[in-house]
Amino acid sequence: MSRYKGIENTLRAGVGLSALLLTLVAAGCAEQPTMILIRGAALSDSSCVLSTDPAAFLTEGVLDVSIASGYVLAPNLQNVAPSSSTVGAQGKTTGGSGAVFNNLAVEGNNVIITEAQVDFELITAAAIPAEVASIFRGYDLPIGGAVIEPNGGKATFGMSVLNSTHVTALQQVVSPGSTLTVMVKLKLFGVTTSDTEVESNTFNFPILVCNGCLTPADCSVAPADTSHCIMPGQDFSYCPPAVDPVVP
Repeated sequence: MSRYKGIENTLRAGVGLSALLLTLVAAGCAEQPTMILIRGAALSDSSCVLSTDPAAFLTEGVLDVSIASGYVLAPNLQNVAPSSSTVGAQGKTTGGSGAVFNNLAVEGNNVIITEAQVDFELITAAAIPAEVASIFRGYDLPIGGAVIEPNGGKATFGMSVLNSTHVTALQQVVSPGSTLTVMVKLKLFGVTTSDTEVESNTFNFPILVCNGCLTPADCSVAPADTSHCIMPGQDFSYCPPAVDPVVP
């Protein structure tokens, strides 16, 4: 059961791996294989180490604009392509996607993530001022360093999908006691080591936005959840560190 009633109704139904082998893009455009599957949003442990374990997925996020400066989403990725050595002989003369140099096989289906496409949908019963809605235009974000091996290889990394500008805009429309949902729509692009452009499925991730909901009423008591990495204003209760009184 979702922590916030109604949020689960916005989640996209699971997509079978068999339906992710190929994505048909707009008419007239080239087809790009969907080799990368975004399986969910990764959770981190108390040491802030992200997990690729599907049991540690976060189904929805929470953003408290009273203390947050942004929202970091960690997509959990899997390379569903087989190894290039299993789809043809190694070497260009046989049509395989691998290559052989002096009998050294080079894997052709490693995927290097190069870019993220982020879009938004604001879900609320209240009217959103145009100046706030204009802040939530989609954008492209360069990504570097994420390499995912074939045959079910997994990877995850954190990326800031909401920044301080988004938070400032949300503060104008989310007062204490009210909420809205930002649906983040994430798609990743990359290239294989055999120089084939690939893309992921589109992953929809709802973030419930509140004002004050993650700050306990009594901050003399430590937050109850200490099993995850605590980022102020994101997902879990947070108490600011105590500040010693200033002695004149």
